[in-house]
Amino acid sequence: CNAEQAIVLINTSIEMIRNYKNHHQRHPQASASSQQRQNTTTEGKTQEEGDIEEEDVKGLSGILSLLSHLKTSNLDDVTPEAKTRASKAVIEGIIIVMQMLSQKMLMYPGVYLAFFDLLSECIVAWPRQVLTMQNELLSRFKECIEFALKHADERVNRSGLRAIRALTIAMLKFPKHANTSPQQIGVMQARILKILLVEKLSSGLVEPIADTLFPLILASPQSYSQVVNGFIQNASPQHRERARNGFSMLLGANGLKRELTTANREIFRRNIKDLMKMVRPVLTRR
Repeated sequence: CNAEQAIVLINTSIEMIRNYKNHHQRHPQASASSQQRQNTTTEGKTQEEGDIEEEDVKGLSGILSLLSHLKTSNLDDVTPEAKTRASKAVIEGIIIVMQMLSQKMLMYPGVYLAFFDLLSECIVAWPRQVLTMQNELLSRFKECIEFALKHADERVNRSGLRAIRALTIAMLKFPKHANTSPQQIGVMQARILKILLVEKLSSGLVEPIADTLFPLILASPQSYSQVVNGFIQNASPQHRERARNGFSMLLGANGLKRELTTANREIFRRNIKDLMKMVRPVLTRR
């Protein structure tokens, strides 16, 4: 399409998304007045509630599909203006989706995977715009990530980890644009270390978690030190020295350098596995 058609397509797409959001806000639960009709299904929800939930899922899935199309469309050959408008439209669309995402919607892997896959792509493509999102939106984003890390579906875990990694690398590249405090980074560091060292963990997630944790440590070494001290103190007194040695080894063994390179990523993966062997038995024994 030519430049004019491309801009019309972009403007029309974002207008559709805004209209859907406005409709959603005016009728957040159309079933509220109809819950008196107790045509209950075997899942314990009324038939009408189930229909409305399915409609919400279809609506969000359609929006995410539209945004993904805008993101992947080759508009570079049209005009710089079309490219700029497309990026703004997709970022605005993601913000709208975040505002509409509910815990119920997050129970659908199709919605969640599409959302975080698109968000990861956008962080890589337009890091400055994502990093400068409002604080409340970044908080919502982190809530969604927390949901991903707790999810039983490994695909969802990986999707959330990719989003954290992409966001953290963007913060390292553009620190002046980052809208995340060291305390918030520390929360994510602690959450990921708890998964690695305390909670039940699939072996297939160890390397993706290591790839996510390494840039998080580089983003805020001070927060990491405080988090590590907390884990060491949680070990029983007779095992604290072992825990301390394990964490020291994580960043000091095998010639690891604090730089995001392929070689350092492989070393950190190896060190993470050694840390788990050393420290996990100590922390899970309590």
